[in-house]
Amino acid sequence: MTTTDKSRKHLINCIYDIRLISGVLTAAIVLSIVTASWTKDWKIRQINNDAAKHLESYNSYLHDKLSAYMVFSKILAHCPYIIGYLRHPGSQDSINEYLLDYNESIGASMTYIIGKDDTATASSNYKSPESAVGHNYQFRDYFQKAIKGTSTEDIAIGTVSKKLGYFRSYPVSDGVGGEILGVVVIKYDVNILTPQNTDDKDILLITDDHEVVFYSTDKRYLYHTIRKLSEDTLQHLKNHNAYSGQPLPPLPFIKESEKNGFKIVTMLHSDDSNYSSKPVETEYLMLGAQHNDSLWNVYLLVELTDVVYEQRKNVLLVLLVVLILYIVGVFMNYRAMSRQRLQESYDDLLRQKALLLEEKAKADKHIEEQETMNVVLRHSLSSEPLETHLQRNLDVIFERFAKFNNQRGCIFIYDDKERTLKMAVSRGCSARLLAHCATVSLGTCLCGLAAQTKEVVFSINCGDERHTTACNGMDDHGHFCVPIVSTDYQTDRLLGVINVYLDETYGLNVGEGLVNNEQDENFIKNIAGIIAGVILRKEELQHIEHSAAEGLTTLSAGIAHEINNPLAFVKSSVGSIGKYIAKIEQFMKDYQVPQGMDSEPKNSMFDVLTMINTKIESSNKGIARIIEVVNGLRSFSRLNKMEVEDKDINKCIDEALAMLSNEVGGAKVIKEYAELPLLACEPRAVNQCFYHILQNAFHAVAAAENDGVIRIMTSKTGIASELMQIVIEDNGTGMSEEAVRRAFVPFYTTKEVGLGKGLGLSIVDGIVKRHGGSVQLKSKQGSGTTVTIHLPIANELK
Repeated sequence: MTTTDKSRKHLINCIYDIRLISGVLTAAIVLSIVTASWTKDWKIRQINNDAAKHLESYNSYLHDKLSAYMVFSKILAHCPYIIGYLRHPGSQDSINEYLLDYNESIGASMTYIIGKDDTATASSNYKSPESAVGHNYQFRDYFQKAIKGTSTEDIAIGTVSKKLGYFRSYPVSDGVGGEILGVVVIKYDVNILTPQNTDDKDILLITDDHEVVFYSTDKRYLYHTIRKLSEDTLQHLKNHNAYSGQPLPPLPFIKESEKNGFKIVTMLHSDDSNYSSKPVETEYLMLGAQHNDSLWNVYLLVELTDVVYEQRKNVLLVLLVVLILYIVGVFMNYRAMSRQRLQESYDDLLRQKALLLEEKAKADKHIEEQETMNVVLRHSLSSEPLETHLQRNLDVIFERFAKFNNQRGCIFIYDDKERTLKMAVSRGCSARLLAHCATVSLGTCLCGLAAQTKEVVFSINCGDERHTTACNGMDDHGHFCVPIVSTDYQTDRLLGVINVYLDETYGLNVGEGLVNNEQDENFIKNIAGIIAGVILRKEELQHIEHSAAEGLTTLSAGIAHEINNPLAFVKSSVGSIGKYIAKIEQFMKDYQVPQGMDSEPKNSMFDVLTMINTKIESSNKGIARIIEVVNGLRSFSRLNKMEVEDKDINKCIDEALAMLSNEVGGAKVIKEYAELPLLACEPRAVNQCFYHILQNAFHAVAAAENDGVIRIMTSKTGIASELMQIVIEDNGTGMSEEAVRRAFVPFYTTKEVGLGKGLGLSIVDGIVKRHGGSVQLKSKQGSGTTVTIHLPIANELK
């Protein structure tokens, strides 16, 4: 990525961050406003419902209470004793005592009688300094209305007591429709209006018909008015001395509003406990109700402090949620950006391999499927014919898709020469279908299309326009056509196609027909990969056998013409020389030196004969070594038909070493052999395997120019000692990581041109796998190489 691209990308990221932050802030503000508004409406509605129930309860309580007091005044007005007194006023003491007893019985403050002359003639408090007797009540509304024949109620401050009271008046008449003789009046303390249960924050106001507050749970608002009274109303109240000259100011409302049917008022008041404090604005929900059968009104002011608290709480909660979502979004964005930057650091090839590894990781999560794959892989290493492998894999696919009703499918093998697909194995296919699809050209029908594109082809039904080959009367079905492609060593070679028939039971969505299932597709693709490995291995084995046959011909010819005859001549000649020397030696022993002659020449001759015998002995050892090499070659040449024999692996290694005796050079070979059982194997192939490994080891230590050491170790291993382990390690030049990764690739070599064909380790890998084993290679540049082979003691070759 160029600097300009990085700058452009950085600018785009900055713009994206600014937009993201702006969007989050805008969303937070909008959500805060909406939440605050919604919370206020919801809380006020809740408060209003509770307050309305409370107000209704109190109104009913007040109605029941005052109704009883009205009965008491009516009973007194119809009392014959009272009527008789007003007809013929007599002794006041007896009527005062009667009023005192009646007043105490009903729990009133004062009960008195007003005559037609507007003056009180008798009272229950006649003994008190605040007695009503003798006082004129012409100015009282309750008197004016009652003397005219109407029972009434009123709130007023007492003329004498100067206490606020609730008055009930009732006219006293001389019979039905008779003359009104006077008025009885009962005064109650306004405390009778006090509700039983009130909230300290709520303010209860009771007003008269002029909306003057004569009762309040908050004494600060007593003798206030709901709204400012007119001058005429104030004068009327003054004339009747209702509130003894109280100023009657309006309640301190500084703001009033109505929303959704709710009346909200804001009052300005100071804290009585702290005179130095500034006035505080308090918001209330105001509810009003008129008392039944009365001109009085009841108001309830409910403080809305909890609304503000609820608003703040919910707004903070919303902001917290927005913040959490923003943090999560930033974190997810950071992860996405990091992943993107990491992904861009790899090239397309690594990206494709990462996808393959990801798909493989997903498949590994399914234990049952993995076990199935392991079984298939183990069988793929057997030496069975290719057709058997293909049939077994086709059966495995249908074991996975046991839900299919038709259980039909086949596997095609691609013919490079004819460029066609040829059906190798099938299952459940009719004879007619086998005839139609015996060979398929590239690009023809679904299988040919999958082969041509080397991509999976999924078909919903026979009506698919790509499905060009069809038989009459064929049931409707779909297809999975998966190409068998070799992707090893960065090649892309077509090897065949797997075709699986799908019926309606495969439909994942009812009414929508067949739907591709990625997991099923990956399963078939994995099987295709295994089949590709089997096909490649079979081709490799054929190549190995062909190469071995050619090599054996050359070796046999070389042994016959270059070694055997000269070796027999040399051996015969050396034997003859030995016999001659023995005769000479015997002759010299029998020869007697005459007296007087020097015996030194005879002694010198014995020394010469001893030296000649030493050379003959060395020659015989060399000849024996050559014979050992020849016998090793014969062990290769005798097995041209790859016969299976019980063979000692340690001996196979020794035979390979004998073949390489001329390449040992100065290398030291250390053999640490364990006692092993005989192995049922193909001796020529096994010898060839060890030959290639040891040859590479000798070349590596020779190139290292140090004291070369090659260590060969054999042992039993495995949980139940079911494996033979052969370890060949050297201290040679070693290999790079790239060389180790590609060591088993055919024709790959690190040697100079003409020194190696690059088939050695690929042949080793094929031979070991053919015997059901495995081979591992560990190496580091400049630190030597270790080759480890595991072979099952009980294998399938026997």
